[in-house]
Amino acid sequence: ALLKSGRYRIMQAKNIPAKENDKLQDILFRIKQGHFQGADYVLFGSISSLEMREESNPVINTNSFSNSLSLDVVVEFNLVNTKTHEIKAAFSAQGNGQDSRLISHPQATVAPSRGRVIEEAGKSLAEAVLKQLDEQFLSISTENTLPRIRDESDSNSGVVIFR
Repeated sequence: ALLKSGRYRIMQAKNIPAKENDKLQDILFRIKQGHFQGADYVLFGSISSLEMREESNPVINTNSFSNSLSLDVVVEFNLVNTKTHEIKAAFSAQGNGQDSRLISHPQATVAPSRGRVIEEAGKSLAEAVLKQLDEQFLSISTENTLPRIRDESDSNSGVVIFR
């Protein structure tokens, strides 16, 4: 969603050796160590809630049942300026996905698509993140204009966010 919007450029962060995994959550440490070289900002998040539910409910006025699998995920995000270490945006974003199947009785075996549920949850989470970034980050821009995307010939422009 961030890439498709055309307002942000996303780059992969430097890999962390296995022995440094305990410092993964310390984003300021990683910024100071140069893991995000060239980035203006780092967007990072922590999952605060992850819930997968499977339910079977009767469909009114029929002999059928609806078996559904759903996933809800909530992530707490912060957008950090890599030069000042200031948090420029902070928000929670929620994503959800669902797959439902009709069955003839509640004990029938049905396999909802976990892949579809996860894909839908990821897409809706990405859209929520983009909306929050646009509302919080772009609204504080001094020019109140969209940042330009950085290209190879202009290394001092644009917004670069690592994931």
